[in-house]
Amino acid sequence: MTNTTAISRSRVWSVLTTPAVIPQTGPRLKTNLDTDLLKLIAITAMLIDHIGGAFFPEVGVFRWIGRLAFPIFCYCLTVGLLYTHDVRKYLTRLGIFALVSQPFYILAFHPVSEFAANLTNWNIFFTLFLSLLGMYGVKERKWWLFALALFTVSWWNFDYSGTGITLMLIFYLCRNRPGLGAALYILSYLPALWNG
Repeated sequence: MTNTTAISRSRVWSVLTTPAVIPQTGPRLKTNLDTDLLKLIAITAMLIDHIGGAFFPEVGVFRWIGRLAFPIFCYCLTVGLLYTHDVRKYLTRLGIFALVSQPFYILAFHPVSEFAANLTNWNIFFTLFLSLLGMYGVKERKWWLFALALFTVSWWNFDYSGTGITLMLIFYLCRNRPGLGAALYILSYLPALWNG
C-alpha cells in the first residue's frame, strides 16, 4: 500500500466520521428560510387532501393538492435541523404529535371496526420523525442512525416510506446549491405527484 492510498483512505474516513461544519452565524443554507408561510401552505394542502380522502375520494384534484404538503414539511424539517439548538427536543415534540395524531388518522381513513388492525399503519408524522432522526444521523456522521431510520421506514408500513429521508437528504446535501436540489427533487418526487 502506497502512502497516497493511505492518505486518501484516511481522508475518506475523516470525511465520513467527522460531523459537518455548519456556520453558527449568517445563513446556513441558500434558500427560503421563511418556513412559517411554507408550513401554512403545507397544512392547508394537507387539510384539502384529508377532506378529499375522507369525503370525496373519487375527486383526484384534492389528492393532487395534498401531495404538495409532504415535500414542504420535509424542507421545513431540514431547515429546522440546521437551526435548532436541541434536536432531541425537536424530535420529542414531533414524536408526541405523531402519537397523538395516530388514532385520528386511523379513524379518518379506515372503518372503526378495523381500528386495531391499522394501529401499525403509521401516519406521515412518524415518517417525518424517522426522516429527521436519519438526517440527524447524517449531520452528525452517526451512520447507524441513518441506516436504522431508513430501514425502519422502508420495511414497515409508513406513509411515504423512504421518500421522506430521500427528500430531506436532497434538501440537506444541496442546501447551498438550490438549483441542483430543485432538479433532484423533481426527479425523485415527480412519480409520487403523478401517482397521487
